[in-house]
Amino acid sequence: MAGELADPITITGCNHSGDLFTIGYSSVLVGSKEELREYLVAKPERLKRVFDSVRQEISACERYRDMDFEDYMKKLIQAKQRWLDEFPPLLFGEKSLYRKGVKLIERGEFAEAEEVLKFYISHYENSPLTWPAMIFYAVSCIYNRKVEVSLKTIVQIMSGANNELSFLARKMVCYLELLETSYRLITKGPGYGKDFFNHFADLLSDRSSRARGDTVIFEEGNKSNNVVFLLEGNLKFLKTSRSRTSLLFTIDAPDSVGEIHAFTGGSWDTTVVAGDDSRFAVLGDEEFFDILIEKIPPEGFRLLEYLLGYSREMRGY
Repeated sequence: MAGELADPITITGCNHSGDLFTIGYSSVLVGSKEELREYLVAKPERLKRVFDSVRQEISACERYRDMDFEDYMKKLIQAKQRWLDEFPPLLFGEKSLYRKGVKLIERGEFAEAEEVLKFYISHYENSPLTWPAMIFYAVSCIYNRKVEVSLKTIVQIMSGANNELSFLARKMVCYLELLETSYRLITKGPGYGKDFFNHFADLLSDRSSRARGDTVIFEEGNKSNNVVFLLEGNLKFLKTSRSRTSLLFTIDAPDSVGEIHAFTGGSWDTTVVAGDDSRFAVLGDEEFFDILIEKIPPEGFRLLEYLLGYSREMRGY
């Protein structure tokens, strides 16, 4: 499109819709996912321009980490009765158990609250009220410094229906300072094809390292522009909270980590450790993205989708 002011185009998307105006020389791509994929992978420069645009979008995102956890807790407590109406209990006794668990949290008796809510969830797992109970259970685990248990519960809530509870669970992740890691855990990564790992295994065969004992690759709080390819063995994700280190989860070879951090230049929210005798290779961000865009653009498009999903996660929708 070209011109000082082109006629408006009505765009309808998953979350937003409206009229789009173009000023000066502009390009607008409209089509199905398959059509856009075909168009972008046809020429690397097109794909690169979109990557640059997404990088700017992610950089402009505001996170929820500056929110006050006490205010967040007040909102949860205020919703406890409303959730009883929205998620009606099915069996006798579960309503009183749910209320007892929440009341213990209000009193600051978090160890007792964890036990009560854990008992409730294990005995009424098919009840609609289980979902709100899981939110409060995750909170009690946070206060009891059981980050790994809390994260597992949060991820379970987020993988369910896209409703108020999943939105609140997503915010809770931010208080754990696990935005990138939790997204990696939920999505299982960009979902590269088998040829992707074969390509990099051949490329990095003479540039790999063997872990002798547990070996730290990325350290929590440090910035990194590298992507790590796990060729053999496993990687452990560790989180330190209130002087307690928790093992959040483990991934096995073949796999890769670090794409989001390489893309954004952000600090790691966990420590990533290669297990004993694991084999891995490190690739700088520029080389990684050049290979992905220039040599295997279909996989570059997969990564683009992954990063767009991360951008939506940061914005909270």
